[in-house]
Amino acid sequence: FKEYVNAIASSLKFENAQPFAVYKYTFVLERAIYGSILLDYLNAKYDKVRVVEKTDTKLIVEIENVPMSDMEKFLSAIDAVRIKKISDFNYQVTK
Repeated sequence: FKEYVNAIASSLKFENAQPFAVYKYTFVLERAIYGSILLDYLNAKYDKVRVVEKTDTKLIVEIENVPMSDMEKFLSAIDAVRIKKISDFNYQVTK
């Protein structure tokens, strides 16, 4: 029984756990097509892009393990649309 309890305790330790963070980014779109363009770029670059909300004027996505500093570097490299930071995790997308 003691070995069983030790096995459970060792499996519950967080040493082997790989932590991940999910970041939520909001994009205010000047035109609906800009959301599709941006989503294509994000899906090409990152593996786990989850669309939370997509309307004609807003796109909200969640991406694992992509902090704001990395996202801003990536967004500045996109030349198909202009992306301006409004506030933390909020951006405006224009042409």
